[in-house]
Amino acid sequence: MLRFDINIVFAVINLLVLYFILKKFLFGRVDRVLKQRDEMIKKSFEDADKAKAEAQEEKDKAEAERAKLVQSEADVLAQSHAKAAAEYDRIIKDASAEADKILDDAHRKAQHDTEISMENAKNQIADMVVNAAGKLTASDGSKDDDRLYALFTEQMKNEAEADTKA
Repeated sequence: MLRFDINIVFAVINLLVLYFILKKFLFGRVDRVLKQRDEMIKKSFEDADKAKAEAQEEKDKAEAERAKLVQSEADVLAQSHAKAAAEYDRIIKDASAEADKILDDAHRKAQHDTEISMENAKNQIADMVVNAAGKLTASDGSKDDDRLYALFTEQMKNEAEADTKA
């Protein structure tokens, strides 16, 4: 059986005194340090959450700004395409008008040159007919007529060749 001795009582009293002393001086300080650490950790989490919220807010602002820039870029690009298309149409229209003018001038010049050539040919034919008629009336034989006809046709060939060379 257990004996109840005075040493046990002193040991229990010593343990209780030691417990209260440790509680007063050691455990109180440890509790305070643990509470401070807990508060610091909570504050760090709050600061981290706040920083995360601010970062998300900045990210949202940056994305909104980026979306605005992309839209304005698209608008500028669309305007540039529209201006380029209008400029292209204007250049094509001007070139077409200039080409039409050049063609009209060329047709008029060709027609004028043709009329002048025709007039020259008529005058030359008329001169040759007059010359031939004068030679025919001056001649009195058929051999002369054949010779005059051959001369006339040869002159016509020579003049036609000269006109085609010119």
